[in-house]
Amino acid sequence: MIHSRIEPVVDSQLPREQASFRRGRSTVDQVTILSQDIEDSFQDNEKAGVVYLDLTAAYDTVWHRGLHRKLTLPDRHMVKFIMETLTNRSFVLQTSNDQRSRLRSLRNGVPQGSVLSPMLFNIYVDYLPDITSRKYGYADDLAIMLRRPTWKAMEDGLNDDLDTLVAYFQRWRLQLNIGKTVAAAYHLSTREARRELEVRVNNKRLEVQQAPKYLGVRLDRTLSFKQHLEEVKAKVTSRVALIRRLAGTTWGACAKTLRISTQALVFSAAEYCAPAWSRSPHANVQAPLSFHPPPATPSSAPQKGAGVSAVLGEPTDEELLEATQEQDHALRPPAVVQPAPAPSSLPPPAATASPGAAAPGQEELPGPAFLPPPPHISALYVALVLSPAAARVLAGSSHCGAAAVDRSDAVHQGPVGEAEPHH
Repeated sequence: MIHSRIEPVVDSQLPREQASFRRGRSTVDQVTILSQDIEDSFQDNEKAGVVYLDLTAAYDTVWHRGLHRKLTLPDRHMVKFIMETLTNRSFVLQTSNDQRSRLRSLRNGVPQGSVLSPMLFNIYVDYLPDITSRKYGYADDLAIMLRRPTWKAMEDGLNDDLDTLVAYFQRWRLQLNIGKTVAAAYHLSTREARRELEVRVNNKRLEVQQAPKYLGVRLDRTLSFKQHLEEVKAKVTSRVALIRRLAGTTWGACAKTLRISTQALVFSAAEYCAPAWSRSPHANVQAPLSFHPPPATPSSAPQKGAGVSAVLGEPTDEELLEATQEQDHALRPPAVVQPAPAPSSLPPPAATASPGAAAPGQEELPGPAFLPPPPHISALYVALVLSPAAARVLAGSSHCGAAAVDRSDAVHQGPVGEAEPHH
């Protein structure tokens, strides 16, 4: 209730570079904006230097007095009530062998798991000092980016901006973890591929990584996203193998369960931050990856009543055709029957087309046609190719428009009796 009352006021006060836990914002926005700014530096023949900041125990080190100063709401009673929820908190540490520590009081930090904690932290880190670099923030995942034509100008600008940020963190009792704060350079010069940034904080040189991870996405030097896609492929492959364990040739979960499981486990991992890496001109995702699964071994005929679960193993072509037609018939909504005309003008009776059948004069397609995928779902295409059974089950879902299954060549009988393309 408190969150819903103060959210409109707080959201209007937060800066644009902070996107964490805000309505209409997500991690995809920050990764896409950062990658687009780096791409703009490539177009201008400049080099981009990025420093990924890491704060030690960010939520646990929020200074209550400092938060009270920044918590500017129209209702002062609401401010007092929120601050009272953060005070007089204590904890006891208990080990597995029933040893307990003495009662200790919490003087800093916001409650873990509270719906108000992300908003309060956004207020606390609100309005970082003005620096030359552009800022990107999602909760405690902060990054700064500076683009310059020369290495010297870029390193000097980043060092000055880091000194300003470190002074700000010390003033507001936030601790910068120098060991986990990394720097990276982005450019297209092959001769300077191994050139590393010289960036320091408190006279300590920051670690330089070739492909650091920001909000779950690895950004390499040329934005080819090769390392990221390899990691996604491995993750999706293991999850597809888990899905395949849910069903066999004569047993297993139903099509609805498999579809929901695949969308939750496979789609979420394969399509994460796709707007950032799928449109990169340096990423090799334009052509489908050539991966051919091992040939299916013939199995015994499925038992009667096995339904779609019989398709989820390695069936023969005849079993696959029969099960696919049954699935299309079950998932497709029934056709609307038009009123019959008067007996005097009734034309000669014609065979009624069953749902999923081809239009008169056309050959009936044997099932879903596997076409090359769009560029933005190449990783997902690999996962579904690894599991043809999962792809066939997903073929009947209305939410699988981005999957590598297309039936645009098939036609079905519409409500008015005309052949319409099936999308």
